[in-house]
Amino acid sequence: MNLRVNLIADNERRSSSFVTPQFFFSLLGVLITLALVVFFGSTVLSSRRDVATLQREQWAWERAQTSFSKAKAVAARLQVAETFMGDVKAWRASCCGWNDRMTLLAHEIPDTLQLIEMRLQSPVKDGPEAPKIASELRLSGRTSSPTAASDVARLRDIFTTTALSNGVAKATIPPDAFRQDPTQQDNTDARIFEIVCTYLEKPL
Repeated sequence: MNLRVNLIADNERRSSSFVTPQFFFSLLGVLITLALVVFFGSTVLSSRRDVATLQREQWAWERAQTSFSKAKAVAARLQVAETFMGDVKAWRASCCGWNDRMTLLAHEIPDTLQLIEMRLQSPVKDGPEAPKIASELRLSGRTSSPTAASDVARLRDIFTTTALSNGVAKATIPPDAFRQDPTQQDNTDARIFEIVCTYLEKPL
């Protein structure tokens, strides 16, 4: 009769295999830990690179935004200057040479007439087409000549029959513009008059 007595407890037994479960789980833990370290390390490095790239892009954007703002301001000033120069050129092109006209008018006014006021208005008319300038010259005066009516009519006609007619649309004596001078009631020959000369519209 053979009798075998096992004096080793179950937890004290050793496996004859080279890879034991304890070794396998220890190695697996190490590998998992290493993988996590590599993963988080690469994530941190990538995040730092992204932050650095973002900072560079933000710096470049700020510089570009500053340059764009300066360029925009320069473009706005250039547009204002071009508009001003365009207005000046249009004004010069629309001028009628008023100095020459006034000099010629001074020589054409009959000696019996005395001018007391001369007004020139040149409003700009806006519309669907290009804006236009419409000039109007208004003369006011007085006379005590017996031939006052014909003298005033002759002054009106010089705007349509002489060199002053250039660019003139019409010259008229408005109703009641030739009348008794209210400041000289005792002088029946004293008259005041008004002549309105309208010029052709000119595009700006």
